[in-house]
Amino acid sequence: MTPERAEPRDLIRTRTKRMRLQVTLRLRLEDAQGRTGHSACKAQQKVLKALQSQVAALDKAIERQLHQVADLGHAVDLLTTIPGVGKVTAATLLGGAGDLRAFRRGRQLTAFVGVSPRRYDSGSSVRGRTRMCRIGGAHAWTVLFMAAVATSRTATPLGDF
Repeated sequence: MTPERAEPRDLIRTRTKRMRLQVTLRLRLEDAQGRTGHSACKAQQKVLKALQSQVAALDKAIERQLHQVADLGHAVDLLTTIPGVGKVTAATLLGGAGDLRAFRRGRQLTAFVGVSPRRYDSGSSVRGRTRMCRIGGAHAWTVLFMAAVATSRTATPLGDF
């Protein structure tokens, strides 16, 4: 992976970690509001605001980085035309998979990302359910799952599917 493609990937992963930390802290703050002192809640709110500003700064940096590389900016614009795919999903997919044109078939890309179906067979007597093969990057898989959930809630043919 080239450095200009690795930089958005690292920014996206850092953003995801900050978002997870932000959710954890918000839940902790909601739990503690009734039983801890005012100063403890105020300190947690300051940390939460700092994380929110970091996420906003990372969003701007990701946007800037994606449009500095001509291929990435164009690929993000194409991917965001799909219902349910936003800039974060597109950037995560491009950061995790690299250049999408390197994959000759859709099956190769789905296997690389970890969203291809996998049959569970062992001999002639053991037959399990078909599940998603999670061999690829868990980060891209999670973001694609959330995009699918968002799409399923829209009134489009893809959402109905």
